[in-house]
Amino acid sequence: PSKREIGWWFNCPDTVDDPAVDGALQWVTAHTNIVSTIMMRCGVYTCAQNQSAPPGSNFSCLNNGGIGGTITGQLLPSGKKLLPAFVQLGVKVELWLGEDDSRQSALHMFKDPAKFAADLIKVARDNPGLSGFNLDTETVNSTPEDAQLSVPFLKQVTETLAAAPAGPIRFST
Repeated sequence: PSKREIGWWFNCPDTVDDPAVDGALQWVTAHTNIVSTIMMRCGVYTCAQNQSAPPGSNFSCLNNGGIGGTITGQLLPSGKKLLPAFVQLGVKVELWLGEDDSRQSALHMFKDPAKFAADLIKVARDNPGLSGFNLDTETVNSTPEDAQLSVPFLKQVTETLAAAPAGPIRFST
């Protein structure tokens, strides 16, 4: 018989002593029957967003010289506390890499899927228990040609993560 899977989203607070951390742990502990996966936005991202720039502009990312499109950051202390606790409860933990809204960030990512996958594998290796990553580019001003560039990128990253020594690691978009 197939098993029902239900995922939830969680934005990690900056500090481990934020009440939301213990609140999330208590809630998941009490509801493991309806929590299969927690998708956490938790300090690892592809675009450090410049909130004062128009979405999708050439200045919407602060990392990688203003281009974005690279794995940046590290798991926040709150995530480091929650990850092993959730895994012990039998809940899968995936990292949401953010919502870039930047065409140039996406195009930069698409150029080197091998490096992108290797960087994700390093994040997974540094944070045992991670079961996957979600990429949410939602680019502004993208073209049909951009979409065509995303296909081999997504295919290669997915295949590389599925075969990772620490894996399989799920990759979704």
